Order: sequence, then structure tokens, then C-alpha cells
Amino acid sequence: MLLGERLRRIRQWRDMTQGDLYRLTGILPIRISTIERGNTMPTIATVERLSTALRVPLWKIFYEERVGGSSFPPRSAGGYGSHRKQARAIEQLRVALSKMIPRERRILLATARAMLREK
Repeated sequence: MLLGERLRRIRQWRDMTQGDLYRLTGILPIRISTIERGNTMPTIATVERLSTALRVPLWKIFYEERVGGSSFPPRSAGGYGSHRKQARAIEQLRVALSKMIPRERRILLATARAMLREK
């Protein structure tokens, strides 16, 4: 599932509109729409603002696990990033991603997707 699609599903799961997100983040609904449709890749800072407004840890936006028909882990699950050492690794990844240019982020994401397909 693509990032924009996941953001939309989380927003709908939270029963929120794009207008609700605008009021919480200041990100215009048209911008949210282009992100959700996959027409633009948001910066990590934007994804962080959206995750805060959606009341979802940042790692959940990048994490997908099917549990009981749902594409989101249960709230009580202690998934990756819930422990201090893992949270530090995610923070380091966030900082590194924020320093990359869009082309480098796309290459990194394509590489990660290819690695997942090999499993």
C-alpha cells in the first residue's frame, strides 16, 4: 500500500475529513488530497504533522501488517518502534530522510520495496 493511500485509510479509520486535518495541521485540503492520491510525496515533516493530527505514531504510517482483516496493528500491539532502542532507530531514519532530496528518497523506498518482495 502506498503512503498516500495509507494516510487516507488512517484518516477514514479515525472518521476524519480532509477539512478536519486542515484545521489541525494547517495543511490545505487540496494538498492533503494530492498526497492521498499519490500525486506528490510529502516531506517527513508533513507526514509527522499528519500523524500527530491523526493521533497515530509516525511508524504506523510506514508499517503495514494484516491482523484480523485490518491493515493496521491493534492499538495494544507493541510493534516495531514501541521500544526505546527501536524508537531511536526510527528517529535516526526520520532525520536521515529529511536530509535527502526527493530523488534519493524515491530510490531508498524502491530499494526497500524490492527487499520486501524478495522475502
